[in-house]
Amino acid sequence: MNKWLLIAIVAVLTLSGCIANRTVPEPSKNIAEAYTGVVTKVAILPLKAMDSQSRYIQKMLSVRDLQLAFAEHPKYELMDMLEAAAQFKLSALKDVDDLDLEDMKELAEMTGCDVLVMGNLTAQANNSSYAVAMRLYSARTTELRQLNFNISKFKEERWESLQTSLIGELDKFVSTEVDKIFNIAINNYHTGNYAEAVKSLNLAMGLNPELKEANYYLGASYVKLGKMPEATEALNKNLAIEPNHQQSLNLLMDIYEQTNQPLKRLAVMEKIAAINEDETLWLAIGNLYAEQNNMPKAEAALKQAIVLEPDYAVAQSRLALFLYDANRFEESIPYLEYAFDKFPENDLISRRLAIAYQKSGRLNDAITKYEQSIKNNPTSVQPYLSVVSLYRIQASETTDAKVITEINLKAINTMKDLIKVQPDN
Repeated sequence: MNKWLLIAIVAVLTLSGCIANRTVPEPSKNIAEAYTGVVTKVAILPLKAMDSQSRYIQKMLSVRDLQLAFAEHPKYELMDMLEAAAQFKLSALKDVDDLDLEDMKELAEMTGCDVLVMGNLTAQANNSSYAVAMRLYSARTTELRQLNFNISKFKEERWESLQTSLIGELDKFVSTEVDKIFNIAINNYHTGNYAEAVKSLNLAMGLNPELKEANYYLGASYVKLGKMPEATEALNKNLAIEPNHQQSLNLLMDIYEQTNQPLKRLAVMEKIAAINEDETLWLAIGNLYAEQNNMPKAEAALKQAIVLEPDYAVAQSRLALFLYDANRFEESIPYLEYAFDKFPENDLISRRLAIAYQKSGRLNDAITKYEQSIKNNPTSVQPYLSVVSLYRIQASETTDAKVITEINLKAINTMKDLIKVQPDN
C-alpha cells in the first residue's frame, strides 16, 4: 500500500476517534468532593436482550453508557458490572426476569449492594428505540419497584434518557426508601428499641441529611441510652434546621438540667419563653438567674414576664422585693404599690412599701397610700399598722410640739379604729 495513503488513513481514524471522544460527557471533578452522605451501592445484573436487534444496545449499556450515567452522581456507586455478572452466574439462577424476592435478597447479599437492578431490552417497531423494563430491589428495606422507559439508538439521546428515566427514578426510589427507614426507626423508638432506632436514623440521615425531625428522634434515642453528649449534638443539629422545634428545645433543656449546666439550660429556657410568650416561664427564669446572682438577667426576665402579663401579681411582687433588696427603693415603689393593692394583708409587702417611701423621701405619699387603703378596705388590718408606724416616724422628724400632738392623735385614733375592726387584737 502507498505509504502516503496509509498515513492519510491513520490520520482520518485518529481524527474520528478524537471527535467521537468529544461527545462523551465529562463528569465534574468537584461533585464527588461535595457529597459527604451515605453512598448507595448499585449492582446491575446482566441486562437481557429480548431480540437480536437489542444486543448491540445491551452491549453499549454494559460497557459504557451506564458507567457514564452514574459518573455524575457521587451519591451512587455503580458496582463492577462484570463482577455482578459473575456473581449472578455463580448463583445458578437462569433468568433475571424470573427472580423472586428471595432470589433478589440472595443476589444482593452476594454482590454487597444496596440496590439491585434487573431488566431487559426490547427493540421497538421503528428500529430506532428500545423499551427498557427494569426492577429495582432495595436490600435495606426489601422495597421493589418496576421501572419502564424507552431509550434511543442515538447515544446522546440515550444518555439523556438514562439520566432522567433511570437516575431520576432511582432518586425517587431511594427517597421512598429513606421514608421507610425513618418510619422503621420511629417504630423502634416507640417500642423501646433505641439502639436499632439510632442505627436506622443514622442511615436515613446519611441518605438525606435534611430529613426533618430525624435528629430530634436521634437525640431522644441517645437520651434513653444515657449518651448525653451525642444527644446534645443531635438536638442542636435539628435546631440548626428548625430553630423553633419545641420538642428539641424541651429535651435539650432537660439534658442541661440533668448534666448540671445551668447557664446553658437558662439560655434554652429563654428561647422557649420567647417563642411561646410564656410569662410563667419568664418568672422561673428570673428566679433561676437570681440564684446564679445574675441580677441584670433576673431583672430583665421578671420585667419580660410583666410585659407579657401586666396583671401578673406574682412577678410584680417578686420584682418589687428584688429591687427593694437591691436598695433601689424609688424603682421598687410602683411594683410594691401594685403588690400591696393585690395583697393588702401581706405584712412583708406592706412594711417594705412603707420603708421604700421613707427611704425615697416620700413619707407623705406613703401615709396617703395607707389612709386611702383603709378607706377602700376598712377590715384589712395591715394598713392600720403601717400608717401608725409612719405617723410615729413623721412625729419623730419634727420639733413642733403642736404638730407632734396632732400626729400622735392621728395614730391613736387609727389604733382605736383598728380595735373596732378587731376587738380581740
